[in-house]
Amino acid sequence: MLEFYIPLLSSLAYSSDVLFAKLALDEIPFNVFIFILVFCYFIYGVYIYIFNKKIINDYLLDKKNIKTIIYAIIAILIGTLLADNLMWYSIKLSSKKNLPIIITLIHSVPILSLIIVYLFYNVVLDYRAVIGIIISVIGSSIAVYYSEKI
Repeated sequence: MLEFYIPLLSSLAYSSDVLFAKLALDEIPFNVFIFILVFCYFIYGVYIYIFNKKIINDYLLDKKNIKTIIYAIIAILIGTLLADNLMWYSIKLSSKKNLPIIITLIHSVPILSLIIVYLFYNVVLDYRAVIGIIISVIGSSIAVYYSEKI
């Protein structure tokens, strides 16, 4: 059951960052914000390394792990750095009125992830997943369409 609570907590934490990010990004230059973000990641990385030095060194120095490390670097460059930069920049550019719509679009990750998993890993989606995707796309479309009319 814990496997369902952790993603929910992750979603709540990830969604709450928008409130503080918008407050910060209205006042702070974008590059300063990104610098602070990367600095926090760096401090966290050093902390992880201090307590897991042997495991990390052994894994990184083992030649059979090169392919996996390359995949991790690609995932981090595209899925974290590029995605975070685009997310924060879109939040900075948005008005507070349009912020809910921007966040809805940014957090359409589950929909796109289901489709990507289906396409790349040949995982069969059951009818509930397909219905969920359809409802999510319709709901997001309605929210975006009516956001300008508010």
